[in-house]
Amino acid sequence: MYKIVIIFLIFTNLALNICAQEGIKQNYAAGEVVSVNQSAGKITLQTRDGVIEVNLSPKTIYKKVSPENPKLSVAVETSINEISAGDKILVSGQVSPDRKSINPTTIYLMTKADISRKQEKEKEEWRVRGISGKVISLDVINKRIIISARGFAGEKVVTIIPKDNVEYRKYAPDSIKFSDAKPSSYAELSVGDELRALGDRSPDGTTFTAEKIVFGSFKTAGGKITAIDPQKREIKIKDLLTDKEVTILIRPDTILKRFPAEIAAIFLSRGNQTFQPPQPKPTNVPSERPQVRGGDFDDLLERFPSIRLEDLKVGDAIAVASTVGEVPNRLTAIKLLSGIEPFLEVQQAIQSRRSLNGQGPGLNIPGLDAISFP
Repeated sequence: MYKIVIIFLIFTNLALNICAQEGIKQNYAAGEVVSVNQSAGKITLQTRDGVIEVNLSPKTIYKKVSPENPKLSVAVETSINEISAGDKILVSGQVSPDRKSINPTTIYLMTKADISRKQEKEKEEWRVRGISGKVISLDVINKRIIISARGFAGEKVVTIIPKDNVEYRKYAPDSIKFSDAKPSSYAELSVGDELRALGDRSPDGTTFTAEKIVFGSFKTAGGKITAIDPQKREIKIKDLLTDKEVTILIRPDTILKRFPAEIAAIFLSRGNQTFQPPQPKPTNVPSERPQVRGGDFDDLLERFPSIRLEDLKVGDAIAVASTVGEVPNRLTAIKLLSGIEPFLEVQQAIQSRRSLNGQGPGLNIPGLDAISFP
């Protein structure tokens, strides 16, 4: 009975955190399906702790759980035929001493398609009911969070009012995945944190009642590329603000975008503050310009042209946003933007004036420091 309760709790956590790979323990293995070989009676499973072979038998029980309602009590019967590469499974059974295989009693399945549908639904909810910005002050006594919220019409001060049952999550150091964000609390918030909240705006837009809050400390850097290592997926730049070499690690899920020159020109011509997205042309008129239909800076960035690491070369100007890790001159990129030469030219002029006035440097590339949708 005790083992059943433990398995229940483990899978509930996996279901609620569907991008996590929970690893290998004595009585279960959980992760992402790499391949299914029905004729050989095997499933290859990639977990956080490595690859493990699932040795199927005629007695293996298969259950399917919906990401929308991740409870074992409502799991429905399924079969091996529904399991395919990319699906998430939790396998209960005895793991071999070398942790290379497991003989399953029950396999709990959450399909890639179901997960994708849930993620898209959540993403749309955060887009419609979300707000993002930088924490500018904290009202600790009343547990209020004051942010500077970004939008195409400029920045606006908004007071975040957390609900009593609000869910806090904080991005982990050197991780760009929302699934790696850890449960947190109001006490861990700091001025300067980037924050995204899900909830409801007041009619006048000055307050926002939040039911979910995710936040983290982020760092931006920009400059010209001095070296690229495709094998290590690393880029070196000479940082404009510090004049020091910075190594940037590009993960498979790093957002790589090119800032279109015409959009950059609009931002710069209007002082970066009152940008209004260009109106889309009629559908029968071809255009390579991004068709922006409103929203915040993350909406805009999603419509920018995507690029690959292979598209970058030494001498290109780039800017990156990263979590704050353990090594100051090594960044794990959340976002990377190329085509930002016009912004760096303006930044150099601003930095020169600030240096003369004794002010500290700052890097301002539109949308670079905004948190992506969970």
